[in-house]
Amino acid sequence: AQIAQEQAEHAARRHAQDTWREELARKTQKQKEAAERDLRAKERSQQTADTAWRTKWWRDWQKTEEKRQHKEEEHKQWSNQWWQQFKASEEDNFAGYCSEEEEKYARSEE
Repeated sequence: AQIAQEQAEHAARRHAQDTWREELARKTQKQKEAAERDLRAKERSQQTADTAWRTKWWRDWQKTEEKRQHKEEEHKQWSNQWWQQFKASEEDNFAGYCSEEEEKYARSEE
């Protein structure tokens, strides 16, 4: 009778241990699946954030590039206008200088 009781206690302990292991395995599997879901969600979120950042960066870069090109074109126009004015001014000054020199020369021959 005592042997049967010891065997029953031993079987009960073994059954309790098996039940505990199975429950632990289920919990571990659930935690693993939850961690994988969280990781996938974080990866999707990060990918979405990266895509948004790249899109914004590209849009901002294009705007900056357009502004740069516009400023460059404005500078070219200003520079060209300045050069035209400078040439016109030099031609006027040179013409004025030549006429003064001609007058001096004409006077000196008199």
